[in-house]
Amino acid sequence: MSLFSKLITPAQLQNLAGDRSYERGEAYFRQGHVQSLMESGDEITATVVGTEPYEVMLRAESRKLGLSVTVRLGWMATFVNTA
Repeated sequence: MSLFSKLITPAQLQNLAGDRSYERGEAYFRQGHVQSLMESGDEITATVVGTEPYEVMLRAESRKLGLSVTVRLGWMATFVNTA
């Protein structure tokens, strides 16, 4: 079992992301827009190809889930408490 599956379930992720964002993410995945998906240790990384490609990284940090999205103009980060 991976660190992420111990930290968060799909239902919890949907609750944290909201229905619209979660469903859009699932649709992107099903349609092949999520590429280079890799899990390594405490993080998951992927390239997402929308209008422009961007990098996404989820990182497990103790009882928190960190999110980093890198786009052409910069990055943003959010930390979500999953306790």
